[in-house]
Amino acid sequence: MNKSTIGTAKKGFLALLLCTLFLFACKKNRSEQKMLEIKNETGVALILVNAQNGERSPIGLAEVRQIATDLEIGIFSIEAPVGELRSFEFERTGDRKYTIISYLDVLEYRISGSVTRTARVSFTDQKGAQVDLPTVDLPYNISYKKYTQNKWSLSADNLEQNGAIFIKVLVKGRIRTELSAPQGVAASGTIDGTSPYK
Repeated sequence: MNKSTIGTAKKGFLALLLCTLFLFACKKNRSEQKMLEIKNETGVALILVNAQNGERSPIGLAEVRQIATDLEIGIFSIEAPVGELRSFEFERTGDRKYTIISYLDVLEYRISGSVTRTARVSFTDQKGAQVDLPTVDLPYNISYKKYTQNKWSLSADNLEQNGAIFIKVLVKGRIRTELSAPQGVAASGTIDGTSPYK
């Protein structure tokens, strides 16, 4: 072999090596693309809309959709059928796993009694103000479709000498607090979690 043949062979080998490395890197990137898992538990067919490219993907009842994307969940919105009164949102259930939930009210306070029929009630309203009602007939419910505050609080006192007082707090359709006591009961928490606050 002469020098030019060896030089050509070396160049060809280097070009082949570079092509192989490039193809391996491309294949690796494709296999490493993240998956976003979205489950529809709302009882109605919805459409996922990608705000970045406008792509619309239907997601049926109880369907789990896997989307190959590096995008975060915030880039997607949920489109509900016309006339649907519920609100829909993504709830994180794991690493890049989300469930679509639905609800009518963001926050609902429920006060009731066993034997007792009246109570004094105090609660935080949608503007963050403390509302005190000296006497309410039981059962008594307060609900908000929009709640701009993160913190909520509810207390109720039995105005009678017998029975018990019950409170229940629902956040986005799910029970967060359920308590009872003979004379008085109180609870507080946040919309985005169950922790009490001071």
